[in-house]
Amino acid sequence: MKNNLSNSKYKFLGIIIGLSLLIMTLVAMFSYGYAHRTIINVSNPLKTYENLISMKNLFIYEIIGWIIIAILDFLLSYCLCKISSLINPKKGKIVGITRLLYSIFLTFAISKLIYLSQTIDIRTAYSAITLIEKFNSIWSFGLIIFGCHLIALGLTFKATKLPRIISILLVIGGVGYIIVETLHIIIPSYSNIVGLINMLFMIPMTFGELGFGVWLFVKSNKLKSLFGAS
Repeated sequence: MKNNLSNSKYKFLGIIIGLSLLIMTLVAMFSYGYAHRTIINVSNPLKTYENLISMKNLFIYEIIGWIIIAILDFLLSYCLCKISSLINPKKGKIVGITRLLYSIFLTFAISKLIYLSQTIDIRTAYSAITLIEKFNSIWSFGLIIFGCHLIALGLTFKATKLPRIISILLVIGGVGYIIVETLHIIIPSYSNIVGLINMLFMIPMTFGELGFGVWLFVKSNKLKSLFGAS
């Protein structure tokens, strides 16, 4: 594919995308993997409420982490659209639009946590858990769109010299997000079944995009030739 983008701009996009994905992974490990799971227990509203009061600072740090992730997601919406469009303009737009839509859903979900942090002192345990459930529901809808984004990303970069295993992981991971989050919405009471399916897709859901980011970062100096561009 012919384009006028210089090697330095390819390198810049590769570094920005790669670093953003790596930073997001680390921040998500703290905000969701540690803080959220330490504080929140949807099946025990009273315990969750007590945690929100006693661990308020940790909850604030969690929210800051989510905000960082959302900002980087909006940045990635542009950068991934830009670099994907150099491979396939139509697919590039799908990659960018789906990432942007996911970012909007995530931001709306985060707003529920922010509102909760500002009003926790005047809330009951039930009303607090209701806001958390709204966060989960909105984010689940967003993650379905995110799954579509990963599929589009994997199919787009299949035409480049991206390792085939990463393309496959992106597509399977995308399918995993769509299935798991749809089940979360449709049959929330069957959490054990959903959890089992989530475990089956855990590796592609986790390492597909992360592997993609690492590859872009490591190969940033050679991206133009790897994309077959001239």
